[in-house]
Amino acid sequence: MKKFVRDFVYILILILIGIYVIEILLNNVQNEYSYKHKYLQEHKDDISILILGHSHTAWGINPHFLDSAFNAAIAARPLYYDTKLAEKWIPNMSNLKVLIISHGYDFPWGFFNLHNWEEEEWKKNTVYIHYKYMGIPFVETPNDYLLHTALFSSHLAKESFRNEELGIGTYDSLGYIWRGKVIHECDDWQENDKIHINNIGADSLYKYVQEYIMYLTDIAKICENNNVRLIAVTTPCHKSYLEQTNKIGMQTLYDVIDSVRINYPIEYYNYLSDEEFRADSFYYDCSHLNYIGAEHFTKRLKKDLGL
Repeated sequence: MKKFVRDFVYILILILIGIYVIEILLNNVQNEYSYKHKYLQEHKDDISILILGHSHTAWGINPHFLDSAFNAAIAARPLYYDTKLAEKWIPNMSNLKVLIISHGYDFPWGFFNLHNWEEEEWKKNTVYIHYKYMGIPFVETPNDYLLHTALFSSHLAKESFRNEELGIGTYDSLGYIWRGKVIHECDDWQENDKIHINNIGADSLYKYVQEYIMYLTDIAKICENNNVRLIAVTTPCHKSYLEQTNKIGMQTLYDVIDSVRINYPIEYYNYLSDEEFRADSFYYDCSHLNYIGAEHFTKRLKKDLGL
Protein backbone atom coordinates (compact mmCIF):
# COMPACT_ATOMS: atom_id res chain seq x y z
CA MET A 1 0.00 0.00 0.00
CA LYS A 2 2.83 2.38 0.87
CA LYS A 3 4.46 1.64 -2.48
CA PHE A 4 1.19 2.39 -4.29
CA VAL A 5 0.80 5.71 -2.48
CA ARG A 6 4.41 6.62 -3.15
CA ASP A 7 4.13 5.75 -6.86
CA PHE A 8 0.87 7.68 -7.10
CA VAL A 9 2.49 10.77 -5.57
CA TYR A 10 5.42 10.49 -7.99
CA ILE A 11 3.08 10.23 -10.96
CA LEU A 12 1.04 13.18 -9.73
CA ILE A 13 4.19 15.27 -9.33
CA LEU A 14 5.30 14.38 -12.85
CA ILE A 15 1.89 15.34 -14.24
CA LEU A 16 2.01 18.71 -12.46
CA ILE A 17 5.55 19.33 -13.69
CA GLY A 18 4.41 18.47 -17.21
CA ILE A 19 1.51 20.91 -17.02
CA TYR A 20 3.83 23.60 -15.67
CA VAL A 21 6.33 23.08 -18.52
CA ILE A 22 3.53 23.16 -21.10
CA GLU A 23 2.24 26.34 -19.52
CA ILE A 24 5.64 28.02 -19.82
CA LEU A 25 6.09 26.94 -23.44
CA LEU A 26 2.59 27.96 -24.52
CA ASN A 27 2.89 31.26 -22.71
CA ASN A 28 5.50 32.26 -25.28
CA VAL A 29 3.05 31.76 -28.16
CA GLN A 30 1.65 35.20 -28.91
CA ASN A 31 -2.13 35.53 -29.13
CA GLU A 32 -4.61 38.37 -29.43
CA TYR A 33 -4.88 38.87 -25.66
CA SER A 34 -1.14 38.92 -24.98
CA TYR A 35 -0.39 41.10 -28.02
CA LYS A 36 -2.94 43.77 -27.08
CA HIS A 37 -1.77 43.79 -23.48
CA LYS A 38 1.86 44.17 -24.54
CA TYR A 39 0.98 46.94 -26.99
CA LEU A 40 -0.79 48.90 -24.26
CA GLN A 41 2.24 48.48 -22.02
CA GLU A 42 4.67 49.70 -24.65
CA HIS A 43 2.56 52.43 -26.31
CA LYS A 44 0.34 53.76 -23.54
CA ASP A 45 1.63 57.31 -24.07
CA ASP A 46 1.25 57.17 -27.86
CA ILE A 47 -2.47 56.36 -28.01
CA SER A 48 -5.00 59.19 -28.27
CA ILE A 49 -8.01 57.04 -29.26
CA LEU A 50 -8.60 53.71 -27.49
CA ILE A 51 -11.23 51.23 -28.68
CA LEU A 52 -12.72 48.71 -26.24
CA GLY A 53 -15.68 46.35 -26.36
CA HIS A 54 -16.56 43.06 -28.04
CA SER A 55 -16.58 41.82 -31.64
CA HIS A 56 -18.70 44.67 -33.01
CA THR A 57 -15.85 47.12 -32.42
CA ALA A 58 -13.02 44.58 -32.71
CA TRP A 59 -14.06 43.82 -36.29
CA GLY A 60 -16.01 46.97 -37.08
CA ILE A 61 -13.61 49.85 -36.28
CA ASN A 62 -10.30 49.96 -38.11
CA PRO A 63 -7.81 52.15 -36.18
CA HIS A 64 -5.68 52.64 -39.31
CA PHE A 65 -8.27 55.20 -40.46
CA LEU A 66 -8.10 57.15 -37.20
CA ASP A 67 -5.27 59.19 -35.71
CA SER A 68 -3.07 57.55 -33.06
CA ALA A 69 -5.67 54.87 -32.33
CA PHE A 70 -5.48 51.30 -31.03
CA ASN A 71 -8.19 48.63 -31.06
CA ALA A 72 -8.10 46.69 -27.78
CA ALA A 73 -11.58 45.19 -28.24
CA ILE A 74 -11.88 41.39 -28.19
CA ALA A 75 -14.77 39.24 -29.39
CA ALA A 76 -17.24 38.03 -26.74
CA ARG A 77 -15.75 40.15 -23.97
CA PRO A 78 -18.27 41.10 -21.23
CA LEU A 79 -18.26 44.74 -20.14
CA TYR A 80 -16.81 43.81 -16.74
CA TYR A 81 -13.40 43.23 -18.36
CA ASP A 82 -13.57 46.49 -20.32
CA THR A 83 -14.19 48.22 -16.99
CA LYS A 84 -11.13 46.59 -15.45
CA LEU A 85 -9.00 47.48 -18.47
CA ALA A 86 -10.22 51.09 -18.24
CA GLU A 87 -9.29 51.18 -14.56
CA LYS A 88 -5.87 49.76 -15.31
CA TRP A 89 -4.88 51.83 -18.32
CA ILE A 90 -6.77 55.10 -18.70
CA PRO A 91 -5.19 56.87 -15.68
CA ASN A 92 -1.76 55.94 -17.08
CA MET A 93 -2.28 57.02 -20.70
CA SER A 94 -0.99 60.58 -20.80
CA ASN A 95 -2.23 61.44 -24.31
CA LEU A 96 -5.54 59.59 -24.36
CA LYS A 97 -8.36 61.84 -25.55
CA VAL A 98 -11.14 59.46 -26.61
CA LEU A 99 -12.47 56.09 -25.50
CA ILE A 100 -14.82 54.32 -27.93
CA ILE A 101 -16.80 51.35 -26.61
CA SER A 102 -19.35 49.05 -28.22
CA HIS A 103 -23.02 49.23 -27.23
CA GLY A 104 -24.79 46.49 -29.19
CA TYR A 105 -28.42 45.48 -29.46
CA ASP A 106 -27.72 42.25 -27.56
CA PHE A 107 -25.32 43.99 -25.17
CA PRO A 108 -26.03 42.62 -21.67
CA TRP A 109 -27.55 39.23 -22.27
CA GLY A 110 -26.09 37.62 -25.38
CA PHE A 111 -23.40 35.51 -23.75
CA PHE A 112 -25.35 34.67 -20.61
CA ASN A 113 -28.71 33.62 -22.04
CA LEU A 114 -28.09 32.60 -25.61
CA HIS A 115 -25.60 29.90 -24.66
CA ASN A 116 -26.82 28.71 -21.26
CA TRP A 117 -25.40 25.24 -21.84
CA GLU A 118 -21.84 26.56 -21.88
CA GLU A 119 -22.21 29.58 -19.62
CA GLU A 120 -20.16 28.32 -16.68
CA GLU A 121 -17.31 26.98 -18.80
CA TRP A 122 -17.23 30.18 -20.84
CA LYS A 123 -17.08 32.26 -17.66
CA LYS A 124 -14.20 30.15 -16.35
CA ASN A 125 -12.19 30.51 -19.54
CA THR A 126 -12.85 34.26 -19.65
CA VAL A 127 -11.63 34.65 -16.06
CA TYR A 128 -8.46 32.63 -16.62
CA ILE A 129 -7.51 34.19 -19.91
CA HIS A 130 -7.95 37.80 -18.79
CA TYR A 131 -5.92 37.15 -15.67
CA LYS A 132 -3.15 35.37 -17.48
CA TYR A 133 -2.74 37.62 -20.51
CA MET A 134 -4.18 41.00 -19.50
CA GLY A 135 -3.44 41.24 -15.79
CA ILE A 136 -7.05 41.46 -14.56
CA PRO A 137 -7.26 39.95 -11.05
CA PHE A 138 -9.62 37.13 -10.20
CA VAL A 139 -12.82 38.00 -8.41
CA GLU A 140 -12.33 34.69 -6.64
CA THR A 141 -9.15 32.68 -7.06
CA PRO A 142 -9.92 29.40 -8.87
CA ASN A 143 -8.30 26.29 -7.42
CA ASP A 144 -7.67 24.78 -10.84
CA TYR A 145 -6.03 27.83 -12.43
CA LEU A 146 -2.88 26.07 -13.67
CA LEU A 147 -4.69 23.27 -15.48
CA HIS A 148 -7.28 25.51 -17.10
CA THR A 149 -4.80 28.13 -18.26
CA ALA A 150 -2.56 25.47 -19.77
CA LEU A 151 -5.45 23.95 -21.69
CA PHE A 152 -6.79 27.32 -22.81
CA SER A 153 -3.32 28.49 -23.81
CA SER A 154 -3.16 25.45 -26.05
CA HIS A 155 -6.44 26.50 -27.67
CA LEU A 156 -5.24 30.07 -28.22
CA ALA A 157 -1.93 28.91 -29.65
CA LYS A 158 -3.72 26.55 -32.04
CA GLU A 159 -6.13 29.28 -33.15
CA SER A 160 -3.27 31.73 -33.63
CA PHE A 161 -1.36 29.33 -35.90
CA ARG A 162 -4.50 28.35 -37.81
CA ASN A 163 -5.50 31.94 -38.49
CA GLU A 164 -2.03 32.87 -39.68
CA GLU A 165 -1.99 29.90 -42.07
CA LEU A 166 -5.41 30.76 -43.48
CA GLY A 167 -4.85 34.51 -43.43
CA ILE A 168 -8.23 35.16 -41.82
CA GLY A 169 -9.33 36.73 -38.59
CA THR A 170 -5.81 37.77 -37.69
CA TYR A 171 -5.09 40.88 -35.64
CA ASP A 172 -2.81 43.47 -37.17
CA SER A 173 -0.30 45.85 -35.61
CA LEU A 174 -3.03 48.19 -34.30
CA GLY A 175 -5.22 45.41 -32.96
CA TYR A 176 -7.77 45.36 -35.78
CA ILE A 177 -9.35 41.96 -36.52
CA TRP A 178 -9.58 41.43 -40.26
CA ARG A 179 -12.73 39.72 -41.53
CA GLY A 180 -12.91 39.13 -45.26
CA LYS A 181 -16.06 37.12 -45.92
CA VAL A 182 -18.92 38.77 -47.81
CA ILE A 183 -22.33 37.81 -46.45
CA HIS A 184 -24.66 35.64 -48.50
CA GLU A 185 -26.98 34.52 -45.74
CA CYS A 186 -27.06 34.61 -41.96
CA ASP A 187 -25.34 31.85 -40.05
CA ASP A 188 -27.64 29.79 -37.82
CA TRP A 189 -26.21 31.14 -34.56
CA GLN A 190 -26.65 34.65 -35.81
CA GLU A 191 -30.31 33.93 -36.48
CA ASN A 192 -30.68 32.78 -32.88
CA ASP A 193 -28.72 35.78 -31.64
CA LYS A 194 -31.19 38.17 -33.24
CA ILE A 195 -34.33 36.82 -31.61
CA HIS A 196 -33.23 35.49 -28.23
CA ILE A 197 -34.24 38.67 -26.40
CA ASN A 198 -37.88 37.76 -27.02
CA ASN A 199 -37.49 34.73 -24.75
CA ILE A 200 -35.86 36.47 -21.78
CA GLY A 201 -37.90 36.95 -18.64
CA ALA A 202 -38.29 40.38 -17.08
CA ASP A 203 -36.24 39.45 -14.01
CA SER A 204 -33.26 38.29 -16.06
CA LEU A 205 -33.44 41.30 -18.33
CA TYR A 206 -33.52 43.69 -15.37
CA LYS A 207 -30.60 41.93 -13.67
CA TYR A 208 -28.28 42.05 -16.66
CA VAL A 209 -29.24 45.57 -17.69
CA GLN A 210 -28.60 46.90 -14.19
CA GLU A 211 -25.24 45.14 -14.09
CA TYR A 212 -24.35 46.61 -17.47
CA ILE A 213 -25.34 50.11 -16.33
CA MET A 214 -23.14 49.72 -13.27
CA TYR A 215 -20.06 48.83 -15.32
CA LEU A 216 -20.71 51.48 -17.97
CA THR A 217 -21.10 54.08 -15.21
CA ASP A 218 -17.74 53.01 -13.77
CA ILE A 219 -16.12 53.53 -17.16
CA ALA A 220 -17.79 56.93 -17.52
CA LYS A 221 -16.49 57.97 -14.10
CA ILE A 222 -12.94 56.92 -14.99
CA CYS A 223 -13.13 58.87 -18.25
CA GLU A 224 -14.46 62.00 -16.56
CA ASN A 225 -11.75 61.88 -13.88
CA ASN A 226 -9.08 61.67 -16.58
CA ASN A 227 -10.58 64.17 -19.06
CA VAL A 228 -11.27 61.46 -21.63
CA ARG A 229 -14.21 61.72 -24.02
CA LEU A 230 -16.42 58.61 -23.72
CA ILE A 231 -18.26 57.50 -26.84
CA ALA A 232 -20.62 54.52 -26.99
CA VAL A 233 -21.27 53.17 -30.49
CA THR A 234 -23.84 50.77 -31.91
CA THR A 235 -22.32 49.51 -35.15
CA PRO A 236 -24.34 48.92 -38.34
CA CYS A 237 -26.07 45.58 -38.82
CA HIS A 238 -27.38 43.76 -41.86
CA LYS A 239 -31.01 44.34 -42.88
CA SER A 240 -31.91 40.74 -42.03
CA TYR A 241 -30.75 41.39 -38.45
CA LEU A 242 -32.77 44.58 -38.21
CA GLU A 243 -35.94 42.72 -39.19
CA GLN A 244 -35.71 40.73 -35.95
CA THR A 245 -35.09 43.59 -33.53
CA ASN A 246 -37.93 44.63 -31.24
CA LYS A 247 -39.10 47.72 -29.36
CA ILE A 248 -37.94 46.45 -25.96
CA GLY A 249 -34.38 45.89 -27.12
CA MET A 250 -34.17 49.17 -28.99
CA GLN A 251 -35.60 51.20 -26.12
CA THR A 252 -33.21 49.54 -23.68
CA LEU A 253 -30.27 50.74 -25.76
CA TYR A 254 -31.29 54.33 -25.11
CA ASP A 255 -32.45 53.78 -21.52
CA VAL A 256 -29.00 52.50 -20.54
CA ILE A 257 -27.25 55.56 -21.97
CA ASP A 258 -29.77 57.88 -20.31
CA SER A 259 -29.15 56.15 -16.96
CA VAL A 260 -25.42 56.87 -17.21
CA ARG A 261 -25.95 60.44 -18.41
CA ILE A 262 -27.68 61.32 -15.18
CA ASN A 263 -24.30 61.54 -13.45
CA TYR A 264 -21.58 61.35 -16.10
CA PRO A 265 -21.07 62.59 -19.67
CA ILE A 266 -21.35 59.95 -22.39
CA GLU A 267 -21.94 60.40 -26.11
CA TYR A 268 -23.97 57.82 -28.00
CA TYR A 269 -24.06 57.16 -31.75
CA ASN A 270 -26.44 54.53 -33.10
CA TYR A 271 -25.72 53.26 -36.63
CA LEU A 272 -27.72 50.05 -36.30
CA SER A 273 -30.19 50.97 -39.05
CA ASP A 274 -28.20 53.62 -40.88
CA GLU A 275 -29.13 53.50 -44.58
CA GLU A 276 -25.55 54.22 -45.61
CA PHE A 277 -24.62 50.67 -44.56
CA ARG A 278 -27.22 48.56 -46.34
CA ALA A 279 -24.93 46.91 -48.92
CA ASP A 280 -24.33 43.16 -48.43
CA SER A 281 -20.69 43.73 -49.36
CA PHE A 282 -20.13 45.49 -46.01
CA TYR A 283 -20.90 42.46 -43.85
CA TYR A 284 -19.12 39.40 -42.52
CA ASP A 285 -22.38 38.09 -41.04
CA CYS A 286 -25.71 39.52 -39.90
CA SER A 287 -24.35 41.63 -37.06
CA HIS A 288 -20.66 42.15 -37.95
CA LEU A 289 -18.96 44.30 -40.53
CA ASN A 290 -16.19 42.84 -42.68
CA TYR A 291 -13.03 44.77 -43.55
CA ILE A 292 -14.79 46.64 -46.36
CA GLY A 293 -17.61 47.75 -44.09
CA ALA A 294 -15.18 48.54 -41.27
CA GLU A 295 -13.20 50.94 -43.45
CA HIS A 296 -16.36 52.67 -44.61
CA PHE A 297 -17.78 52.83 -41.08
CA THR A 298 -14.57 54.06 -39.45
CA LYS A 299 -14.28 56.92 -41.94
CA ARG A 300 -17.90 57.88 -41.23
CA LEU A 301 -17.31 57.65 -37.49
CA LYS A 302 -14.24 59.85 -37.72
CA LYS A 303 -16.25 62.48 -39.57
CA ASP A 304 -19.24 62.34 -37.20
CA LEU A 305 -17.10 62.52 -34.07
CA GLY A 306 -14.82 65.24 -35.41
CA LEU A 307 -11.71 63.15 -34.77
